[in-house]
Amino acid sequence: MKEYPTLPSPYLGYLFCVVFIGYEFLLSDVSNELAIRLAIALFGWVYYLYIVYTIHEVVEIRYTHRYDVSPTKATFLHLVPIYNFYWLYKWPTKLFDYITSREGRGFFNQQMVVALILGGPLLSRFDFAVGYACTTTGLLLLMNGMKELIQIPDPDAKPLIYTRV
Repeated sequence: MKEYPTLPSPYLGYLFCVVFIGYEFLLSDVSNELAIRLAIALFGWVYYLYIVYTIHEVVEIRYTHRYDVSPTKATFLHLVPIYNFYWLYKWPTKLFDYITSREGRGFFNQQMVVALILGGPLLSRFDFAVGYACTTTGLLLLMNGMKELIQIPDPDAKPLIYTRV
């Protein structure tokens, strides 16, 4: 059986949302308000990128480096200006299509995950906590599918052959 990295808990993303909402209601009158908001958003963004990296690392290990998007590439394409909006749609779709072609079925609801991951940045224009909660919910659905994928036997695994010596 292959050794997969530990999938991070998307529930930490909800904690970022709670901290941000708490800050909005309780501490919004402090002098360095923008710096605190940016720090919370930066930690949330870095954690999101870490989850994306880990998901792609699991796929890379499972399919023995045959998936054409490496974890590093998947992470850094989020940082390319303009292209990153397209990439928010593309990476879950590409991941779903690849896993479905290899396993014969999908392990997460593609439309729901894509809608939530795309909706997060749009909603964060109005309220960061709501947008990040939306993205975190999409990641939660995706991570549940990845946990299910890890539990089933690898289709490419070679059976063990025992011989007498």
